[in-house]
Amino acid sequence: MVLPFLIPLATTIVGEFLPDLVRGLVGDKAGDMAEKVVKIATELTGKSDPGDIVNALRADPNLVFQLQMKLAEERLALARLDQLDRASARRMAQKTNLHAWAVVTVSILVTCGFGFVLWAILTRPIPEASSEVAYILLGTLATGFVQVLNFWLGSSRSSQDKSQHLAEAARR
Repeated sequence: MVLPFLIPLATTIVGEFLPDLVRGLVGDKAGDMAEKVVKIATELTGKSDPGDIVNALRADPNLVFQLQMKLAEERLALARLDQLDRASARRMAQKTNLHAWAVVTVSILVTCGFGFVLWAILTRPIPEASSEVAYILLGTLATGFVQVLNFWLGSSRSSQDKSQHLAEAARR
């Protein structure tokens, strides 16, 4: 359980002595990072009162250096985990050609479906009872069509190309 005072105390310690760690104190991991910072600072200073911890760090540059070193080890461990996570995602994305075929197949089906429904709505009278369903279907397919275009022409395609280039470079 994260105590409410830990994040402000950790923010004070990190903001003054380790400004590059501030980004670790925001987001879903803030509580964990705050606990680590305060625990390490408490162990190093031997103090438990938030004001005493900050004052002890201000008074002794050696304690600040030790705090920076301990937290640098934490940052390195987190960076390694982040790198392993990204590498694992890239490997998973490159494992099979089935995924590539599925992307192409779904893209073709959505494009053809959108074209056919649009053609049918524009060239044929729609029965009154079916008009709402036809327009909902057209809207859904139009949204899918936009996503297909974004994938093939947008940043998803660039990301996929980058992953492919990285895989080719790793094989060399």
